[in-house]
This record gives sequence, structure tokens and C-alpha cells, in this order.
Amino acid sequence: MKKSLIVAVALTLGVASFGVAQASGGSCCQNGPCTQQAAQLSGAGVDELTQEVKAKELELRRIYTDDTIDPHQVGKVEGELKELKGQLRGVAQKQGVPPCCLS
Repeated sequence: MKKSLIVAVALTLGVASFGVAQASGGSCCQNGPCTQQAAQLSGAGVDELTQEVKAKELELRRIYTDDTIDPHQVGKVEGELKELKGQLRGVAQKQGVPPCCLS
């Protein structure tokens, strides 16, 4: 029980700190902060992909808050999340948006 709580808190803090870094102007880019236009992807399927990523992140958070954590379910959802984020990076690359500017 305590171990799953620690893992859930660590995951939440990690996701939150990454969001803060992105919201602070995208300071991860080597060429300076991301412009608002560069950070916004557009085109077919981008909104759907973004919504799917958010849904998978919420699902993963829910799994980590359960009393018993199923490692197979965690692995499955993390794999799906990784695949969706890879698709978003591909769209960003096609549009010339640096990967560090993705929010």
C-alpha cells in the first residue's frame, strides 16, 4: 500500500514538474523559448491525438491511485501513451516544430 502511494506521488510530481517547465516558456529549446505559434500544432488529427494523450495520462494516474497496481495494465497503458506521443512528435517534425516545444 505504501509503495503504491509513493509511486503515485512520485509520478504525479514528475508530471507536474514537466508541465511547469513547459509552461514557463519552453526553456528546453536550445534556440530560446518556444514561440506561441511554434508550440501550437495544427492539421488533421492533431486535436484527436492530443485528447487521446491526455486521456491515457489520466488513465495512468487512475491506475497508480488504485489500492493494488497491476503491472501488466501499467505497461499496456504506458506503451499506448508512448506510441501516441511518438505520433505527435512525428506531426510536429513535419510542421517544423521542435519536440521540446510540445506541450
